[in-house]
Amino acid sequence: MNFVQNTLLVIGKVKDFFIIYNWIFWLAFGLFLFIKPFKALPKIRKRFHDFWEDRFLAKQDHCLLEIRIPQALEKTPLGMEQVFAGLHGTARGVTKYEVEGKGYLETSYSLEIASIEGRIHFYIRGERKHRTVIEALFYAQFPEIEIQEVEDYTQNAPKGMPNDEYKLVCGEFVLKKPEPYPIRTYQQFELKAGKDAEYVVDPFAAVLEAMNAIGEGEQMWLHYVVGIPMFSHWREDAQKLVDDFMGREVSAKAPKFIRTLIREILGFQPHITSRINHLVVGGEYIVPEEVLPEEAKAQEANLGLWRLSPGEREVCLAIEKNITKLGFYSMIRFAYFAPKEIFHSAKAETLIGSFRSEEHTSELQSH
Repeated sequence: MNFVQNTLLVIGKVKDFFIIYNWIFWLAFGLFLFIKPFKALPKIRKRFHDFWEDRFLAKQDHCLLEIRIPQALEKTPLGMEQVFAGLHGTARGVTKYEVEGKGYLETSYSLEIASIEGRIHFYIRGERKHRTVIEALFYAQFPEIEIQEVEDYTQNAPKGMPNDEYKLVCGEFVLKKPEPYPIRTYQQFELKAGKDAEYVVDPFAAVLEAMNAIGEGEQMWLHYVVGIPMFSHWREDAQKLVDDFMGREVSAKAPKFIRTLIREILGFQPHITSRINHLVVGGEYIVPEEVLPEEAKAQEANLGLWRLSPGEREVCLAIEKNITKLGFYSMIRFAYFAPKEIFHSAKAETLIGSFRSEEHTSELQSH
């Protein structure tokens, strides 16, 4: 009898426990059902964004312009820098709502070099409505060239590569270090119009030579895709990197009154501490050193450049020089393909090596 009573007593206590703590179980279960959809929201949001972005891109009318360059053209890359500055002016000026809600993208261009059986062609791909602007910018800097619209050469490539007949190598160059770190530009190669040929160092010669060294049935493409930044803080990131190098203190943007109040409190605190020590310990009262004025602090911070090593100093100067220019988001990708019987992967490796030999701070990301 005692066994039955004890069993019923235990069952009653278990029942009371579940009745009392039942709400905890249902609350946890409800939270699980409520939170789980929220975890999937980013993926759902990305799917919708990609859908609207694809629709936006499908509506854009692009054209492919071939740029024919004469052999005797003596121009430095400074002219091309002016072309990029003009292309930057074709920005749509999209809003955050248009980007996030409608899938809009800023204006972008693709500057392409295609070697088709060893014959090198130069192209620029952009929206048709900007064709007049593109031609005007190029003719203004390079009046000797010819520009004409051509059919898309990529449509003539074999489909579904790699396959039983063709082999393919393709990839993308990415930076090894953060974006603010500079790569070598034409200024470091002392390219000047009319300079004696034996003293000219062309940083792009190795790339063109690698693309020229292919034969019948082979193709090699090199694409520089550049886009105007949207809501970018690349200048602020670059300046922060320079400040870190030079040991500058980057303070938060507090209101002027609060900054002044904090500065006065910090400047008065040593006087209070010294006075208390004088009253408690005794002895001569020592007046604390005055806090350096803001101008002196700024001068001291600027001296940080001369405390850097020569390499760090060169990086800081290059970063600050880049900040003064118009920026583009860029991507460099390449492809080499040929029939299986004549395919040589070493030709693609030569192209990759031509970038490394010119000290581009990049590494290969294969696809």
